[in-house]
Amino acid sequence: MIEQGQLEFSPHPLVTFTWRPDDPKMEVIGVIAALHGFAVHARLGFHYLGPFFAERGWIVVAPDLPGLGHWPEPRGMPGHWELVPAAVAALLRRARELAGDKPVVLLGSSLGGLAAIDHVLRREERRGERDKCVDAVVAMVPAIGIPSLPWYLMALAGIALLFAPRARVGLKKYARPASHDPNSIILHPEPDPDPYILERVSIKYLSRVFMTMWKSGIRGQGQARWDARIPLYLVSAGNDDQVNPAHVKAFHDGLPAGTTSALLHKEGDYHGVLYEADRKEVFEEIHTFLVKTLKLL
Repeated sequence: MIEQGQLEFSPHPLVTFTWRPDDPKMEVIGVIAALHGFAVHARLGFHYLGPFFAERGWIVVAPDLPGLGHWPEPRGMPGHWELVPAAVAALLRRARELAGDKPVVLLGSSLGGLAAIDHVLRREERRGERDKCVDAVVAMVPAIGIPSLPWYLMALAGIALLFAPRARVGLKKYARPASHDPNSIILHPEPDPDPYILERVSIKYLSRVFMTMWKSGIRGQGQARWDARIPLYLVSAGNDDQVNPAHVKAFHDGLPAGTTSALLHKEGDYHGVLYEADRKEVFEEIHTFLVKTLKLL
C-alpha cells in the first residue's frame, strides 16, 4: 500500500511517499527512511524497494529531496543541496514517530547514499550529540568516491562557477541509468516523459555535491570518522559508470574497528541497482542483514 503525503519543511513542504504492509494485521518490524538518488524522485526511486520491504513488515517513507522531484521550479539550483541535511533530519523525526519503539534505518541510493553517510558524520562532528541518530544505515552505490571528470571539464566548471554559478548543465545519464531488465521502470517511466525527473542542474549545485563527496567520502577519510555503534551495509556495482566500486570498498575497509558492516558487490550490475534484473536478491540480502543485526526476529 502506497500513500502520498507531505513533510513539513521550509521553504517548501516535501512531497513524501510511504509504503506500508497491505495486511493491517501484520506486525511492523521497523521503519526505513529512504533517500533517492540524483535526478529521480522518491516514487520512482523506490518503485521496487518500497513494496518489497512493506511485504516483509517494514514501513518505508521517502521524500523528494530539496530541489528535486516535486520541488517548485526552478529545481537543482544553488542552495538546494545545502537544505538536504535539514531534510534528512526532518525525515528521521517522521520515521521515529512512525516507528515508536521499533528500529529506524536510514537508507540511501547514489546521491541519497552520500546524504545518509554525511548525516551520520555531521552528528559525529557535534560533540554534544552522543545518542545514535539511527539504528542502521544502508548505502547503495553511494557517491562517496572522487569525481572522475576530465581535467578540462573540471577547469571549465571552475570558471563557470566563478562567472555563472546558476548556469545549468545536462546530466541525462544520471536520470536514466542502464538496467539489464528490459522492462524496468527506469527505462519506461510512467508517464514518459516523467515531469519529475530532473535532467539539468546548476553548476553551483553540482559543486556543492562534489564538496560533500570530498568531505564525507574516501578523500576526506569519512570512513575513519564513522560512528562504530551504527551498523552499515554498503552495495557496489561492477558496471557502475558513476561510482567507482573500488571507492566503496575502500570506505568499507577503512571503517573503525568494532563497526558491524557488510559490503555486497554485484559484479554484473549497472549503477541503478534499484532497477536491475537481480534487484530482489539485493533487497533480500539487505533485509537479512537488518533482521540479523537488529535482532528483529
